[in-house]
Amino acid sequence: NGGLPEVVQNCGIMIPNINERNLREKISELLSNRKIIEKYIGRAWNNYNFNISTITKKQDSIRSYIFNNFYK
Repeated sequence: NGGLPEVVQNCGIMIPNINERNLREKISELLSNRKIIEKYIGRAWNNYNFNISTITKKQDSIRSYIFNNFYK
């Protein structure tokens, strides 16, 4: 395909049977339709899981686990 479905979800475009022709057609479609671009930009921002707050909380949790279990 043209990406990992579990990563792309509904925030991007999967290109079945990806090849040069299919990729060119999909890029042309995107470039010629501003509404499609805006739709995917909105979806990407609304579903973005890698913000600094989320990452910091995960790192703090991992750090706490390591310190509590290996450095007593």
